[in-house]
Amino acid sequence: MDLSLFILFCANIIGLFCYKIAMLEYMYTGETEGLAVKAPDLMQIAEKYDIPGLKEDCENSIAQSLTIENVSEILVMAHMYNANTLKPKAIEFINRYVRFEIHYDV
Repeated sequence: MDLSLFILFCANIIGLFCYKIAMLEYMYTGETEGLAVKAPDLMQIAEKYDIPGLKEDCENSIAQSLTIENVSEILVMAHMYNANTLKPKAIEFINRYVRFEIHYDV
């Protein structure tokens, strides 16, 4: 195995381990440090392991970071992970702030 590939593999394992530690921290204390940064990955874990409180906290944290640049990616993520709080907030954000112009070439 190539050394750079091995390092990447180890980094992925360590990263996944860190998110599972954050999940356990949430389960025991009801909160997790640095949620704003970890929220997208933790929401996926919360959906997988059916931890509704963590998932809701992640959705609310992600909703606070909506921008015109990231709203489409967040909307897709909300759909993928059944984020029923985040999805309407992303749609509302799009309706309020994103303007589309359609040009027809005839």
